[in-house]
Amino acid sequence: MTKVKDFLSVLKDGLLLTLFLLLIFFPLYFNKMLERAGFTEGSLMGFSWKQKALESKEVAGLVSATCNKRRFTDGTDAGAA
Repeated sequence: MTKVKDFLSVLKDGLLLTLFLLLIFFPLYFNKMLERAGFTEGSLMGFSWKQKALESKEVAGLVSATCNKRRFTDGTDAGAA
């Protein structure tokens, strides 16, 4: 019985470690995996995650890139403003 408990404990710890490594090294993959499962927000060990915040960040980056592109194609210098 003790061996079974030890095995299950090691299995649980391994699964938690795998999820942690996914979060650290492949956050976008982990995000897509959660979206496919139907999760759009959550909290893990005090860290909040929300899909809308990620989408907003992407939109802000696109707007910034577009503004920079227009600024340089109009011939104005970024530091002149």
